[in-house]
Amino acid sequence: SGSYDQAGAATTATIGELLKDMLGRSGNTAIRVLAPHVDGAEGVNDHLARSGYDATRVVDAGNQAIILGETTPFEAVQMLRQLYEGEESELATIARRALEQNEISNTGIRRHVKVADDAPYIVANKSGDYPGDDPDDPYPVPYAVVHDVGFIQTNESQQRIEYAIMTRAPRYNNGSKKGRLAHELAEQT
Repeated sequence: SGSYDQAGAATTATIGELLKDMLGRSGNTAIRVLAPHVDGAEGVNDHLARSGYDATRVVDAGNQAIILGETTPFEAVQMLRQLYEGEESELATIARRALEQNEISNTGIRRHVKVADDAPYIVANKSGDYPGDDPDDPYPVPYAVVHDVGFIQTNESQQRIEYAIMTRAPRYNNGSKKGRLAHELAEQT
């Protein structure tokens, strides 16, 4: 989870700092802080629909919390492509840098692809996982989720390999074979 999601965390931050925390550390504070300024989950979903995303939606989880509801691999890659090929702005630059310097490296492709400062390629990704087995979670989800969306691009030719890996299975702790398979896949990706 993100820096601002911890007890004793800073109580003030710039939009850029929240964005970096959301994308680089998988923090949830940015969406909670920014969503009320765009009419909450309904406003975010209206924007997604106007932007051509038919499947991706957020969910109002109560108490000013918004969580990602559903998306598809195609739309997740489309969002990443739009960020990298869209208009230049300070926030777009911060978002790109956060994805390229992702601080969460224990899941997804970044676990296997180490990027040195002088590497002839960049890796940009957003991974996330939810084990689905925390009984104290205020927003319980009845399944385990592991996602990794990103690309590897050469610096010289700008050739890009895009990918989206998304798994969803029953909770691991219920002893299900599907849940165990999702957990094992998360360990390997």
